[in-house]
Amino acid sequence: MSYDYYGDGIQWIFSGYPHDECPCFLTEIKVFSSKYHVFDVKPGDDVSSSMEIIENQGFELAKGNEQEWSDKVYAKGDLYITIMPIHDYDKEDYSKVEAIEIGVRTFYLGNRIY
Repeated sequence: MSYDYYGDGIQWIFSGYPHDECPCFLTEIKVFSSKYHVFDVKPGDDVSSSMEIIENQGFELAKGNEQEWSDKVYAKGDLYITIMPIHDYDKEDYSKVEAIEIGVRTFYLGNRIY
């Protein structure tokens, strides 16, 4: 379960941390507006240069995210940053950042049997 709050071009997600049965904490932030940035990466920026900036901060690209059209998920410890390219299918253009998501890994325990 999570509680989602929306602002002007930004979304805050509160969920159980470190697992879903704990009290809620801020676990994700999604940025949709160029008013906000993560390490100077903001929506509208070039995907390639954004990837380079995130990599220079010590984040590593997760396997399976190499396709030009896929979201670029980077991890560093329990933190992750996702660069989401704009999907312009008509022009096959995925060169601009649509949104950025930052968060911490949480664990789902809802399928445990007590």
